[in-house]
Amino acid sequence: MSDLPDKKQKCIRDSYIYKCAQYLWRRFARGPHARWRRRQHLPLWKSDTERKVVLIDAGAHEGQLFTECLDSQLNVMVNTIAGASLGAPYFLVDSLQGSEIHLFEPNAVHIPALEHYRQNVEATVFVHNACAWIEDGYQSFYLSEGEWGDMGSTLYADKDFPDERESLDLESVQQVKSVDLGAFIRETTSQMNYVILKLDVEGAEFDILPALIDGGELEYVDELHIEWHDNCFDGAIPKRKELEREIRRRNLYYVEWY
Repeated sequence: MSDLPDKKQKCIRDSYIYKCAQYLWRRFARGPHARWRRRQHLPLWKSDTERKVVLIDAGAHEGQLFTECLDSQLNVMVNTIAGASLGAPYFLVDSLQGSEIHLFEPNAVHIPALEHYRQNVEATVFVHNACAWIEDGYQSFYLSEGEWGDMGSTLYADKDFPDERESLDLESVQQVKSVDLGAFIRETTSQMNYVILKLDVEGAEFDILPALIDGGELEYVDELHIEWHDNCFDGAIPKRKELEREIRRRNLYYVEWY
């Protein structure tokens, strides 16, 4: 390098410094090292503990968020379900006390259970009887039946269940309200918040995620938790791989949900 002109050497050096700084920011400023930083009391532009937590649960069902992931004081519990995050806390934040929680559930049957949590937890909880989607309006919603009840209900009539213990009742179709999730994120959160997005939307992730990527709303998200349903739709596995590549290019913590 010493034989290169001074100006070119400076450009190479500056580029290297920039890349190192960018790597350190991505590794430590946000994402999976946030918990370690807090324990080490490392000062940053705005630490996670000072940022308001906003959790968006798209596909809340009966409130499994509260029964499986949090204790009665809204402290985050350790994942005991076999999966990618087994043995780790469900979320990187220690507690959801004082946070803002949005529960999206299109099936009106489950709204009373969610309202119970809204009234009995130490957080600001909003219950939305609607599905998270790519536009505001109304969508056809197909109920599932079988051993798992209606947990597999979906917006897609062509959803296939690899497990024979569950199927769609195509005659039990409802018209449900839909909310543009990208617009909702823009209007409800800011990059000053610590935003957790959980998607368990029975196949709609393959439409919602590209819209969030194209619209830039995924840049608002600090933690992304997804239950994939690539085994329920033809041609979905390559789509999942491409979406995971796009997600990993971004500065957020991503975990597969189970």
